[in-house]
Amino acid sequence: QGIAPIRSAWLDRAHRVGTALGVRLPDGDRLDGLFDGLDRDGALLLRLAGGERRVIHAADVFLLS
Repeated sequence: QGIAPIRSAWLDRAHRVGTALGVRLPDGDRLDGLFDGLDRDGALLLRLAGGERRVIHAADVFLLS
């Protein structure tokens, strides 16, 4: 079954698509954007203000108010 059932269960319980998030990447850079789901490997998808979609494999993630 792979990661599909885990991904599905996580998305059922996660914040909704469009939730404002900030991420601090391992190199210290920070990105703010909107939660845009998980890719098929489980990486966070973050939609930036300019419309670019970033795939985040490792980061500290926090909610923006």
